[in-house]
Amino acid sequence: MKLNFDSILKGIISNVINAQELIDESELLFKNDKFARAYLLSHFAIEEASKCAMLLKLLSFIVWEEKIDEVVVRKRYHNHKEKIQNFKLLNIFNTDKEIDVNIMNNLKNQSTYVTWNNENNFKLPSECINEEDAKELFEMTLKYVKIFTKITIQFSNDKEKSIDYIKNNKDNPFIKDIIDYEKNRTSRKIKFG
Repeated sequence: MKLNFDSILKGIISNVINAQELIDESELLFKNDKFARAYLLSHFAIEEASKCAMLLKLLSFIVWEEKIDEVVVRKRYHNHKEKIQNFKLLNIFNTDKEIDVNIMNNLKNQSTYVTWNNENNFKLPSECINEEDAKELFEMTLKYVKIFTKITIQFSNDKEKSIDYIKNNKDNPFIKDIIDYEKNRTSRKIKFG
């Protein structure tokens, strides 16, 4: 099936709904002192919301009639570090705190699995992730998900106005940089890991 505005919009809606459900469930876990798993679901909500950003970019390229390598976009859509990187790039909430993609991915793993370090110590997720960690990520994630919820509602409520907005902003210097960056990325291979 050929990519089109409606199919991509449906994907954005699905991702934002799943991100909302994940953050709701994270809050339930947090309220019940299950901080490691609350952290995990907040992290997953970030990844789902980040997929909205990827699809919004794809949607814009469709409207602008610009070429974009669908294979590359699909790989990024499924790559955990790419999704965290998107969050890092769009993180306007914590300007005083640098987000490290590798640390964030490691914390996600620590919130899921028993860790085993070089000194032969084993740690449960509940020993690795504390209330402060879970709360901080939850609050950042909630703001992030709200942004994409608002954008998705706007696109769903007034498709034509949204298309016009995208068309009218193609000449924006920031948008031109995104287009150039994306065109250059199509020739690169994505590493999974």
